[in-house]
Amino acid sequence: MPWPIDLRRLLREERAAIAVTVAFMLTALVGLTGAATDLGLLYTAHNQLQNAADAAALAAADTIITYDASLYAQVDYPAALATAQQISSANQALGVNLNLLEPDFVVGKYDLATNQWITTGSSDNPDDINAVQVTLRRDEVANTPVDTYFAGIVGYPQVGLTATALAFIGYAGSAPEGAVALPIAVNAQAVLGDDDGPDCGEALVFHSEPHENAEWTTFFDWPCNDPNVRDYVCGCKSSPELKVGDDINVINGNLSNHTFSALAQRFQEEGTDTDGDGLADQWMVMLPVVESGQCATKAHVVGFAHFIITEVRTAPEKEVVGILQCGMVSPDSATGGEDFGTRAGHPKLVH
Repeated sequence: MPWPIDLRRLLREERAAIAVTVAFMLTALVGLTGAATDLGLLYTAHNQLQNAADAAALAAADTIITYDASLYAQVDYPAALATAQQISSANQALGVNLNLLEPDFVVGKYDLATNQWITTGSSDNPDDINAVQVTLRRDEVANTPVDTYFAGIVGYPQVGLTATALAFIGYAGSAPEGAVALPIAVNAQAVLGDDDGPDCGEALVFHSEPHENAEWTTFFDWPCNDPNVRDYVCGCKSSPELKVGDDINVINGNLSNHTFSALAQRFQEEGTDTDGDGLADQWMVMLPVVESGQCATKAHVVGFAHFIITEVRTAPEKEVVGILQCGMVSPDSATGGEDFGTRAGHPKLVH
């Protein structure tokens, strides 16, 4: 008769073991569920912080470089800080409005090629500033840490989070329709100095020689010839929207007397008389900067530059004299061009 007694004992022991296993599994399941809940919460909070930081950095970078009536660059640090703080406070992370602290708003110079970041502070020199960095927090420093649901059981009732964004406002990489005043494509090497930066203040004479420093262009129109160039010279056609990477049609050689006379007339109509003699002697224009390719009739746009045209010489010289201007802004240009002295009006995120 001991046999049934042993069977009942075995059954009791199995039930106990199952109960322990179930309890352990339930504990583990609750723990995993809690961890997933808290991780999802923190992931959402960080995404909201990052989106707000991105928006604040872009808005501040769009504001920090302004320009005067002549399009020369200026710095407006207070407006950029105020804009970043306004954008930040308009955003939330898990229902908490975000306060941007001034120490978390940093301006300086960023080198895209080397990823080096140099903070310069609120300098009045536009050459010292090409980027804005914004850090938004939900931690002990600002906006309170994020409350967890289950991590408090293991000693983490709150978790601090930060998100950082860097917006870069570089050099003009595009030009809207009509922004390029003349059908002249300037060769990049003609405007670069010995240090590979723009040769600011350098006077260039655009003329027809074996080694051209500029070429006539009809942009995307074909053929690239004197009559089609004249349509842009006289202002009868507006320049198309251009961007870095575009290949445009170009032509070397002299233009006709008719076309050069039209250019001289437009110079007088749109230029400024600075010495009071009744004749225009300065005309600020933005031109595309190109690198010529293997094809003599095509050139590759690599940026944009401003020139003050000071003289248009008709036949027999048929020359245009211009002085490269630096520290300029092209208000409607996107960042993306090389440094030829003309800043973009709109930034881009780099981090």
